[in-house]
Amino acid sequence: MKINILFILLFLLVNGKTLLGDSLFVEIINDTVFVNNTQIWENCIFKPKSIVTLDNYEITLIQKDTSNYYAFCNCYYDYITKITGLSKGTYRLSVYRKYSPPKDTSITKYIGFVRFSFNPSDSLSYSVREKKAIVMKYLMLNLKMIIK
Repeated sequence: MKINILFILLFLLVNGKTLLGDSLFVEIINDTVFVNNTQIWENCIFKPKSIVTLDNYEITLIQKDTSNYYAFCNCYYDYITKITGLSKGTYRLSVYRKYSPPKDTSITKYIGFVRFSFNPSDSLSYSVREKKAIVMKYLMLNLKMIIK
């Protein structure tokens, strides 16, 4: 029984990204839109820069990886991109992720989209805050408790 649980936990650890996936949502506070992309399962050195473009009521957010290295571990990340200066209206926000070497730079990964309604402000700007949470230590502690 303990071995089955061990294999299940290892499976979840290896395939956690596909089981949990990214969560994407928007918060609006006064004249600011906060794009929340949580539970991002990426390489521990993943270092994105947000690129925001606006075309009428279509917003494209690209999280471009600026790291030139690759680590042999993955971590969960939460990113918040702040957008101000949108006109009143209903928007469609599409989020993509683009990688840098040594990963395949020809791949642009589609994350998802959100529709939202917004009321006015006047100039477009954006910034990124990151909060990094490493889950590996927590899983290893739980694994030790189950094996005992």
